[in-house]
Amino acid sequence: MAQFVPFLHDRSPHVRIHKRQVTDLGELSHYHDCYQILYVEKGKMLHQEVVLQPGDCFIVPPGYVHHTRAAGADLSYFSLTFRQELFSPGFVTSPAYEFLDKLRLARQDARLRIRLPREEAVKLEQLLRLLMEEYAEDHSPDSTMAGHLVAATLRILARCDKPADEPAPDPIAACIRYMDANYMLPLTPESLAKQFAVSRSSLMEQFPKKTGLTVKRYLHHRRIRQAKKLLATGSVSVRETAKLVGYEDLSTFYRNFKKLTGVPPSEYQTGKA
Repeated sequence: MAQFVPFLHDRSPHVRIHKRQVTDLGELSHYHDCYQILYVEKGKMLHQEVVLQPGDCFIVPPGYVHHTRAAGADLSYFSLTFRQELFSPGFVTSPAYEFLDKLRLARQDARLRIRLPREEAVKLEQLLRLLMEEYAEDHSPDSTMAGHLVAATLRILARCDKPADEPAPDPIAACIRYMDANYMLPLTPESLAKQFAVSRSSLMEQFPKKTGLTVKRYLHHRRIRQAKKLLATGSVSVRETAKLVGYEDLSTFYRNFKKLTGVPPSEYQTGKA
């Protein structure tokens, strides 16, 4: 079950950077409401099923469910997390913003990884170290310098993001994968259409052709399937289960659960079903 991890900060509300040197690393699946850049300096890191080596970056957009672990000993890496509010208003017209914005579209893990040439890796490491110094010394909650350094980091990554020739991605298939991983989020046909750069009408027409269900019904099916697993453990209450799978309204959860399983969740939980 993916957990939401809030943006953590001490002085700055929009940026945080740290460097870790570990011999063991293992995270549970999680997501957050900020961007994260992971840069491997030494050793190897396994992010999802993608192996990151020295000079590799993995960029995690908001809402992206992920987990990492060390692949061997002596792992050294930078973790930079930031919110878009860090940047000045003029940032939205820059190529770096275009690069950042397209990360919200679902991409294969390998496409979220960027392998930097040595000369670009050296520049990126210099920027990350400068940012660490700025973050350590700046006592202002909104650092203009930090915004410039993060923007410069994004420009390097944008230059190095050169995907190999491949068929155009199927936005509907990408949408299905995203829903499978992020069913607990407040997803709507409108938000999904915008995220995957398709019209709402196209999404509503094409989605049932691939799944046999409308977007809303598919989301309910996915949530209830996960709810059955949680209730079967006997360690999670009905109310907690409803929230964990994305239902804020308990009555809606009850109604959908009984409709899809034939029994109310309380009976399923006690093994009467």
